[in-house]
Amino acid sequence: MTSGHALTYMATDIIGYSLLTQKDQRKAIDLLETYQSILIPLIEKENGSAIVCTGDAITTCFSSCQSAIRTGFDIQKALKEWNRSSSAAKLTTRIGIHASRPDDEGHLQQLSQTVAKSLESLGNANALCVSLPVLKGIRPEMVFHDYPLGGHDLEYLPEPLRIFYLYEEKPGFLTRQSLQLKYLKTEYIDQRLNTYSLTAITGSVLLAAALLFNTAASDIRYIEFVEIKDFSGGRYESDVHELSRQIKFKLDHVPGLKMIHPKDPQRPDTRLVCSFQLIGDNVRLTWGILDQGAEVQTSGGEVSGDIDDLEDLKKLLVQDIISQIEEG
Repeated sequence: MTSGHALTYMATDIIGYSLLTQKDQRKAIDLLETYQSILIPLIEKENGSAIVCTGDAITTCFSSCQSAIRTGFDIQKALKEWNRSSSAAKLTTRIGIHASRPDDEGHLQQLSQTVAKSLESLGNANALCVSLPVLKGIRPEMVFHDYPLGGHDLEYLPEPLRIFYLYEEKPGFLTRQSLQLKYLKTEYIDQRLNTYSLTAITGSVLLAAALLFNTAASDIRYIEFVEIKDFSGGRYESDVHELSRQIKFKLDHVPGLKMIHPKDPQRPDTRLVCSFQLIGDNVRLTWGILDQGAEVQTSGGEVSGDIDDLEDLKKLLVQDIISQIEEG
């Protein structure tokens, strides 16, 4: 890794790959080969270097933030196209991107690569997970749509790192808010500049602001998540607690979604319920999303397998839940 130059690091992995390996190793190997055959040419197209494949994970670095971002979005588009045209298991990936500083020496460059791996673990299949230095590095030349996830404490960094989901196409909840703002500006301000006094204009601005706040608030979906129902007799209490924490963390970072407590006076739009069941040496994790108005289940699913695969099963459950909520 070259010191004295700012490098941008990318880390990716296949969602649910470890579990697939346990269930069907041959199919998992075929999928991995397909994954690498799609990603590596796209990385090389933007002159990505130091490409390292470790299992289903791929790490690489680029000479600019722009190259890394273009590659990330190209990867997502290529995988979506492959999924549409193939009857094999679906390929989805998480991508994390972080940029080093120009004066970073070798060990700090390595640290930047570690940060990219951490961001990849926070990512989802529909967006790139990027740090603030990356966002600054692509502007104003590149314009994409970002959603802030706030500052995150990474134990190996001295201060919280601000991270974002980056979208190539504006997601629905951002589009609605932009349209509302444009409408309010046009209808309540611009068309009345020649007819209203300054006092009336000020009143219109305040009205527009109030309407925007109320309308934007109506776009937020409220979800209630209670603790996971544990049917293991307490034998896996710590695992159940950790799984609950992971779900809450992910829910907190779904754009347009607000998690509320069961005792909160705000009535939720949906309710997420989960259970942990132990059957012999196997574990069964189930989840369901209830329409709070009709009290009926609108979606749900389960993951099950050997208790030795519990960590992979937990990750897959969280990914299934978040994917369904984001689509809904």
